[in-house]
Amino acid sequence: MAIKKFYSNKAKVGWRWEAGKKQYYSWGLDIRLASGKRLREPGFASRELAEAAGARIRLSEINRKYELVDLQSFPTLRELANRRLATVSDHAERVRSERVLNVLSDCLATKGLADPKINELTTAAISVYVEHRHQEKVKDETINRELRIIAATLNQAKHFFPNLEDWHPPRVRFVKVEKTRRERVVNSGEARSILYYLLKPQGSDESKKIFLSRRRAGLLFILSAVTGARPGELLRLSEQDILTDLNVLKITGRKTRFKKAKTVRYFPLIDVVKTILKEGIEIRAGEFIFSKKGTITETYYKQIRNACEFAGVTYGRKVRGGLIPYDLRHTATTLIAQSGADMETLSSITGHSHHSLWHYTHASNESIGRAVSVLERFASSALEAIPLSCDDGGLSLDTVQSVGNASLLN
Repeated sequence: MAIKKFYSNKAKVGWRWEAGKKQYYSWGLDIRLASGKRLREPGFASRELAEAAGARIRLSEINRKYELVDLQSFPTLRELANRRLATVSDHAERVRSERVLNVLSDCLATKGLADPKINELTTAAISVYVEHRHQEKVKDETINRELRIIAATLNQAKHFFPNLEDWHPPRVRFVKVEKTRRERVVNSGEARSILYYLLKPQGSDESKKIFLSRRRAGLLFILSAVTGARPGELLRLSEQDILTDLNVLKITGRKTRFKKAKTVRYFPLIDVVKTILKEGIEIRAGEFIFSKKGTITETYYKQIRNACEFAGVTYGRKVRGGLIPYDLRHTATTLIAQSGADMETLSSITGHSHHSLWHYTHASNESIGRAVSVLERFASSALEAIPLSCDDGGLSLDTVQSVGNASLLN
């Protein structure tokens, strides 16, 4: 099998101009089929796509030879996508999956693969999607989340089409992302200044709508700090989640892995939580206590940003030392951990798995001081009655001294 450039004096769709030869060219393959027939196929946008097509031809010949799969029964990417979307119950996830798969189809169409069958897909073809998203300045973390949707769709092909039992989906190459962790914890002074702005009375030049929006942002801000819940979880709270007979607030997990299982946890209805919820209900704007549709909006971020500017607190995810609303979850988790609570208690309050708690708990001067004091007491006890001053003939670097029945080598 030969992969080479094909040249033409005439302009063709998808062919490029090569100044050196003053001709148009495209990549293509020159292959001898098992039947003995020679196949010469130009028109590929890159060498990788031509190589992938040749590999697929060889694979299809092997499948046909050993009757592993009926080649005519391969579904198209669109058929597979429709089957998968029909099984996604969560509305937000379905909309996101549909958008990603539509963009993938559009990207493949620009490379000459309009509505391809899934056996025509290759790793190089899927990488076209990554290039497209990079051109749109999309973050690598977002691209990887979208690639997981693509990978999941391809991996479920065998479930929707049983005759594809021997078919293996192409590998999806994820973007390498440097692992980082946020260390930002909100101190009490910063929280006090931010809440002063968010919960202050209505200004003379402020509309009631803006005032109530600011007030709700303040209530949500302090509730996030008290419960350690994700903002998305609190925005979905309704009156039905306030279980007064049990004196608890029901919080439903909103991360993807929690949605199907409907994982819930219960936070005690302490006085400050009752007060926040009571006012939230009085000034609510829709079905949910702190939001109209149960989703976070740009208005909330704008109110927090304004409050940070008022308080002189740096704001922003990508800004060094910047504060974002999610930092309140880190803050609550850290404070609970520093109180001496065990991992089971911490996990039941915040909803973290044990292996992820290290990511959310941070050391403070107080906790470091308590830890060091324990080590200091240990060292003091171990060195009791042992002079450390060199003037007293204590621990020198090249002597062996007897202390009781023990010897210290230095």
